[in-house]
Amino acid sequence: MNSNLRIFLLLATLGWMSSCTSGPKEAKTPSGFRYFHHVKTEGAKPQAGEYAIFQVTMLAEDSVVFESRGQGPAPKVIMPGAEQLATGNPSPVTEALALMSVGDSLSVYYPLDSMGRRPPGFENVNEIQYNLVLTEIKTKDEVDAEAEALRQSAQVRIDEISASVNELIDKYKNGQLGDQLKTTSTGLSYVILEEGSGPNPEQGQTVFANYYGALLDGASFDNSYARGRPLSFPLGSGQVIQGWDEGFALLNKGSKAVFFVPSELGYGASGFPPEIPGNAELVFYVELEDIR
Repeated sequence: MNSNLRIFLLLATLGWMSSCTSGPKEAKTPSGFRYFHHVKTEGAKPQAGEYAIFQVTMLAEDSVVFESRGQGPAPKVIMPGAEQLATGNPSPVTEALALMSVGDSLSVYYPLDSMGRRPPGFENVNEIQYNLVLTEIKTKDEVDAEAEALRQSAQVRIDEISASVNELIDKYKNGQLGDQLKTTSTGLSYVILEEGSGPNPEQGQTVFANYYGALLDGASFDNSYARGRPLSFPLGSGQVIQGWDEGFALLNKGSKAVFFVPSELGYGASGFPPEIPGNAELVFYVELEDIR
């Protein structure tokens, strides 16, 4: 083998190795948001009027601030037309999704100096990173049909819970719950309907729970089932009523329970008009779905 051929083969090998180890190349969306395409297929891309269903992880300075996986139905956006994209405020996520096919993964970056005022907690963050995976593309008719099916299914579940809660309320008011009913030193009463497994959540951990709320007359004022995803909050942070911070600390993952929350552990004398009057005792059926 002559020396020129050896040099050519060596350079070709080094070039192949470099191409294998180099990462994705930076590019920019039509509005100038920089992005990296990690997995890129050659399938169809979402068109105007179609829904892009995706998973997203949102990071600020390498810290995860939001993760869509495991939090109910996957997020979706209806894709705007070219005219809407040109005249509206550009969205890095929407513009990135327009570049993707099902199965693609992509990271897009949103510089916060483009905002007039940074949101609380992001004062020292330079940019937000969105890690996206496009999982499905659906027509509006498909999404509408699925939404109606989910609404009907949720209503069946809500009706079942409502009947069960009203029965428990009657027993509670008539003193018929016996040893099932436990009461804490603060006045929170509760009934464990189904025990879960594992440890109880610790202060600061995020709990994910479905719930159905009612007044003592059985009138429902809110529930998570109609929205199709559990509510999440950090335990003990004061982001929810005191009765919840105390009550969920008594449960473990998979537990189902009913809380009877006195007014002073709920919304107090002011209530939460118009649904919750002042000094109202509240009843919550809860299902602790996850602890993180």
